[in-house]
Amino acid sequence: MAFIVHAWNTLYRAHEEALRGYYSQALNLLRMPVEDFVAYWYVRSYPDKRPLFYRRSKHTPRVRAMLGGLRAKFREQMGEEEAEKQVEFVEQWINELAQFSHIDRAGVWLVLTPVENRLDYRLGPIPDADLFRFCTAHALRSIGAHMEALDNLRRLLGYEPLEDFAEWADRIEQWQRAQKPAGRDASPP
Repeated sequence: MAFIVHAWNTLYRAHEEALRGYYSQALNLLRMPVEDFVAYWYVRSYPDKRPLFYRRSKHTPRVRAMLGGLRAKFREQMGEEEAEKQVEFVEQWINELAQFSHIDRAGVWLVLTPVENRLDYRLGPIPDADLFRFCTAHALRSIGAHMEALDNLRRLLGYEPLEDFAEWADRIEQWQRAQKPAGRDASPP
């Protein structure tokens, strides 16, 4: 539950930053919920590893190590090909967001605005509908994953599934498809 709560708090903070016009900072924050998502599935797959996450005398595994463990567990459960697809999806997701967490041209271009024959630097909050939609698309991906994890956890604990979750997830997927023109990569506008 701690991973889900941490992820929601971080998503909330990312939302606040995007609303204020700090898109690079919002995208940087979105990487943490992905790592929370990985940790959630790691602990679900290896319940005996829980102490690594809350005992001060233990060392929390790195995300790459957790992904390796998940790859092995998923191979047992779903076969080689499906396991690779699952883990590669998360690795790609982390790598997409890493460009906003580290020095990368994607982060640099979020503060540069071409104006005629010069570049303007965005210092402070600058409202930009395209960049807000870009942040929102990335955030919704994480929100969807965490809603699914929360729904999964509720079912595991014997609670009712989240009401209308499937309908909500479908609406989000439709919105995301509408935002991304064919052939467009995940880089900012």
